[in-house]
Amino acid sequence: MDNVASARIVITGVGLTAPNGNNLQEFRRNLLDGKSGVTVLHDKIMGEILAGVCNYDDTRYQSKKELRRGTRAGSIGIYCTNEALIDSGIDLDLYDRANIGIYVGITEHGCAETVVECFAIKEFDYNPRYVSHNFNPKGISNNPAGEVALNLKITGPHYTIGAACAAGNIGIVQGLQMLRLGEVDIAIAGGVSETIHAFPIIASFKNGGALATLSI
Repeated sequence: MDNVASARIVITGVGLTAPNGNNLQEFRRNLLDGKSGVTVLHDKIMGEILAGVCNYDDTRYQSKKELRRGTRAGSIGIYCTNEALIDSGIDLDLYDRANIGIYVGITEHGCAETVVECFAIKEFDYNPRYVSHNFNPKGISNNPAGEVALNLKITGPHYTIGAACAAGNIGIVQGLQMLRLGEVDIAIAGGVSETIHAFPIIASFKNGGALATLSI
């Protein structure tokens, strides 16, 4: 156990999407050039606000049908995981997928999907018959990790961890701990936030005086 606990853990690949880059090289270059990716977002409810939006190719690893059935947080997780695997050069077919873990830290998730569902059912006088059968799997807290597991046919431990702004760090820490405990051979770890497409969260920040305005 002591040898396992002290063993070096190697990060073999990195995948990401951010307002200023959709892969590590692009992200690093824009950071060094001082490009944040923050721009004017035209929201039909909130109006014009300053925000950073991840504009990645969401159909690279998912079909349009899968995107409709899933969540944005899950889609981001799937994109980043597949990019990390490509970066690492790891062939999952050479490993037992029951020994691969997925640990996703989240700030929040499901808010955008809840808002869409509420607006949709309002059109039918709040008749529960018109609630999508996909809403439950979209709303469960484990959704982001679960979507990654389904996408890659991974049957090992997979779960999300709520940690607000420390989400990415706590996901990586959890992966590190599971590797050192010998629970998994490979850990897919990181964090996801999906605030931009949920206007109640944006409105909450604005009402709390924490939202940047165009006058800055």
